[in-house]
Amino acid sequence: KVKKIEFAPGYYTADNCDYIVKDEHGFPVINCLTDGTEVHICDGAVVNAAFVLSGLHGVRIYGGGVVSTVEQCYGAEDGFTAEPMFGPLKKFTPPSVFIRTDCSDISIEGITLSSNFRGIVIRNSEDIRSDSVKIFTTCINADGLNMMNARRVSAKNCFIHSQDDCVAVFTSCDSILYLGDGGCPDPVP
Repeated sequence: KVKKIEFAPGYYTADNCDYIVKDEHGFPVINCLTDGTEVHICDGAVVNAAFVLSGLHGVRIYGGGVVSTVEQCYGAEDGFTAEPMFGPLKKFTPPSVFIRTDCSDISIEGITLSSNFRGIVIRNSEDIRSDSVKIFTTCINADGLNMMNARRVSAKNCFIHSQDDCVAVFTSCDSILYLGDGGCPDPVP
């Protein structure tokens, strides 16, 4: 089981990194973490994938590098040079960090999130800390920090530049169907 992952300076994709896989919708994700894993993203590292944490405890994601999902934006394939508007949400785009299904003691420190969709999404989890994280979001409905049914969440020394809410807190459900989690009913479309 993976306990320590280090991304040295460089550019990481599903084509050159074994930790990054394509999910069922074709989006690059890192979903191989286990309890107690530390992920160090060094200065000069760009990780082109979303982190998906489910049922994990004691995970730390930290460093001075970048987690980017911008390559999944509409328009990225054209280098953002075509006339059509770029950045709108593609269906099933994951947030840069998706903490779901009974996670606890999760720490995100110092990294920069360059997000096509939401920066950090927390569902049905507790004891989640973000410190000195920089979040940039690009599309409609792109919150910086979005949480539902979460307890003991802290965000300090963070910079959030979002296209929707900087921080959004919900107690029941989300308007994005596929972010439903943990027995909470999805909204009616």
